[in-house]
Amino acid sequence: MATVCVVSGLLALPASALAGCAASGNKIVPSISDVPTDSGGMISSVWHSATMSLICTKMPSGTYTNTMGATGVPAGASVEFDGASYNLYQTNESDVFYFGTSSVDGGAEHGLSSNVYETVREIGFSGSSGRVFDFTMRSTVKIRFYSPKKSMTSGLRTINTLDVITGKITHTKPGVYNGIWTMRTDKFTFVAKGTSCTLTTPANIKLKQVSMVDMPSVGSSIAGGAFVLGLKCSTDAPAFQVSYSMSDVYNHPSNLSSYLSLADEPTRAAGIALQVLNGTNAISFAPSANTIMGNLRSGTISQPMTVQYIRTGKIATPGKANAAVTVTFTYD
Repeated sequence: MATVCVVSGLLALPASALAGCAASGNKIVPSISDVPTDSGGMISSVWHSATMSLICTKMPSGTYTNTMGATGVPAGASVEFDGASYNLYQTNESDVFYFGTSSVDGGAEHGLSSNVYETVREIGFSGSSGRVFDFTMRSTVKIRFYSPKKSMTSGLRTINTLDVITGKITHTKPGVYNGIWTMRTDKFTFVAKGTSCTLTTPANIKLKQVSMVDMPSVGSSIAGGAFVLGLKCSTDAPAFQVSYSMSDVYNHPSNLSSYLSLADEPTRAAGIALQVLNGTNAISFAPSANTIMGNLRSGTISQPMTVQYIRTGKIATPGKANAAVTVTFTYD
């Protein structure tokens, strides 16, 4: 009787053994292109597959069974693809799953399942008892990767090695032969490009005309206008927490205050500035100043804002008060 050692899912025999099976080609090497913006669902564009050859030499005649079943962690969900329903299995990434099929010696494909699938091979012929034979059994495993999210969060995904299927080949007579093989995947990475959004705030906001007499002293202010700071993403975008920052177009990054610099033009006003307010709070134009806006709801979020004139100098002269800001959104 031969003793079988299992090494990393391959069947190996001691040098003194006379018979045994060895697995080759039992590794799937997935390759996935970057997931486009506002995308998810079927991540794999093709089936990732490998055909394992279980090469058995000097095996006693008789009946051999090859039983196999999925060894992944079930996700408790399924997915429809090309008219068939497949069980989903977990990966180490919370938003990436896989499903697949297996077949033996070119036979019918079976969806991955924890239920054991068994094939039988008769080796030898009538009257061949005591003789030994060489034979090969082949198993093809195909998988695809899938995300239930329609718009995946942006970032790098690293999918660790997965043990997809484990099989066991045994002789029907106890003690004659048994061994284990495993079909696994290589570790791989891909990038999800995430959600795209559009700023819905008007590019230009017209402020009302005011008089210097309405700002009699340094620090006095008067309302100039209002606008809605808005962001529109795909309706199925995750409920990200959105933050924003503003920078002074005409004095960036030197401007760390809440006063917007006025455009340098011949008729520019002097001794006044503009401020952007969120409620009663003036926005700082320092690069590190982030303000939490809230969470996306059905892909949209908005915040009412106001603009005010504020007197900054003891001497003030009337003129044009044109300013500009750059708005940067971040989300978690």
